[in-house]
Amino acid sequence: MTLLTELRVTDRHLLDDAVRALAWSSTDRLLALGADGRARVGDSDRLTAPIGPDPISCAWVTVDRVAVVDGLSGVIIAGGGAVDVAPSATAVDISPASASGDAVPQEHCAVVTGTAGVSVVRANSRSDAPKMLIDTGPVRTAAHLGGTIWLVGGGTGLAVVDIALGCIDQRIELPGIVALAAAPRSGVVAAADCTGAIHVLEVARLDEGTTLTGYPDPVRHLGIDPDGRFVVAGADDELTWWAIDGHGAVATEPDCSIGHDSPITACEVAPSGLVATGDHDGLVRLWNPRLRDLPVSAHHVDGEITALQWSTWGDRLACGTVTGEVVVVDIVAGEVL
Repeated sequence: MTLLTELRVTDRHLLDDAVRALAWSSTDRLLALGADGRARVGDSDRLTAPIGPDPISCAWVTVDRVAVVDGLSGVIIAGGGAVDVAPSATAVDISPASASGDAVPQEHCAVVTGTAGVSVVRANSRSDAPKMLIDTGPVRTAAHLGGTIWLVGGGTGLAVVDIALGCIDQRIELPGIVALAAAPRSGVVAAADCTGAIHVLEVARLDEGTTLTGYPDPVRHLGIDPDGRFVVAGADDELTWWAIDGHGAVATEPDCSIGHDSPITACEVAPSGLVATGDHDGLVRLWNPRLRDLPVSAHHVDGEITALQWSTWGDRLACGTVTGEVVVVDIVAGEVL
């Protein structure tokens, strides 16, 4: 059985510098951030003025405002004719936070993770600094679990935090966490640590779960099916998959495949469960979890893949490269042969 899925190029642009980060808005507008601080927003060919001298990551916080973490300036929120700067020398990443529920009434905000813990920046605030909510210790990566609940990982392990109440709900000590992936619908999360082990856990019981070991190389990229049916990990050029059954039990033996001929530099799971990977040579491959030994489609771009990002509905994939190329492809449904 072969599942063929077409990657149809619908948009292609070139930034002036390497693509540092990509982010889709809820209305399907793409933010592409270059290493020189300039950004391309939506379908316009125009680039913005430099947003910051050392951009690290970006996120949409409203339909017309974006937030950028800059290593020198802090957190910058731009759009709607205004630019607000919240100095924060410790920020390393930023993600949009849910604005639903009474806990965060009618406010759009972004969760900032960094060496000082977790903080929140609000899109309509003129505050001169992010509001620190939780002293979790250094945070390297975070995953949204739904509502105002987040899972964060860093040098001391994992913590479940509520950004509205400013408290830690759960904590578990593990070796330094380098990657996180969460499936909120099923309550399953996966965390890769600095020793090469992957921990598959249920949010309700972080102290119970399965530890997967045996990787010869450190795990750099980690993904999980939105419904919690599998975990996929990238280490060097290899992809490894573990099936998860309906009761949360992880398969005792993984399915392994040589995903690429050069080191994998990006791995993202779509809402549909399709997996996209990119490598050092500029090759993007699409994988169907029903057929893990061979990619179902591929596309080559000019330069190392620095970022991959699925659209909100998983029907479009944005690819960014070290040469500044931004390519958007539509996912055309596969055919069984």
